[in-house]
Parts: sequence; structure tokens; C-alpha cells
Amino acid sequence: MTNREAIDIIKVAISEIEWEYPLEYAIAFEKAIEALKQAEWILFTFDEDGLNCRLPNEDEEILVSSKYGVWIDTFMRDEHGYYLDSERDFKGLAWMPLPEPHKED
Repeated sequence: MTNREAIDIIKVAISEIEWEYPLEYAIAFEKAIEALKQAEWILFTFDEDGLNCRLPNEDEEILVSSKYGVWIDTFMRDEHGYYLDSERDFKGLAWMPLPEPHKED
């Protein structure tokens, strides 16, 4: 099951609940959906005009995946197009936002 499928199932489950549930349940459902969304790899896809996908913000540190491994990099843009700070020839295949840092309760 993909994260997207899990999100869809959670949303259906929420809509099918016929009883009122505590506010804590609603908050937990939303946190679960957000966590699943953050854990999805987003593909860098190319067409004749350049990149055609959901892009990170410029100068945003992201987690990058490629056939060479996984690393943290910065997404950049200049007059020549998009690139990762560590590589101008853009070997990245997919990206995801960095997770939030751990906070002690």
C-alpha cells in the first residue's frame, strides 16, 4: 500500500464513522495524514520545457534520492534553470521535504 492509498483509506474511514468521535481522534487523523504526506518521494520529471513537477522552494534544503544514494541538498535556480547545490548536472530522481526536528514534550 502506498502512502497515497493509506491517506485515501483514512479519509474514507473518517467519512464513514457514524458516531461523533473525540476531538483528539480528529487531531490524530490529521497528524497521520500529514505524516504520510511528508514521507512521500516526489519525482523530478522532465519534459522539453524543463522540469514539470511539484518543485521545492528555491534555496530549500531537501532530501534527495537518486541511483547514487540519498542525501540532503539545497534546491537552486539561476538563469540556466534548476539544479541541486551539490550537482549542476541534476542527477536527483526524487525529493521530499526534510522532517521536522525532534521536539521534546
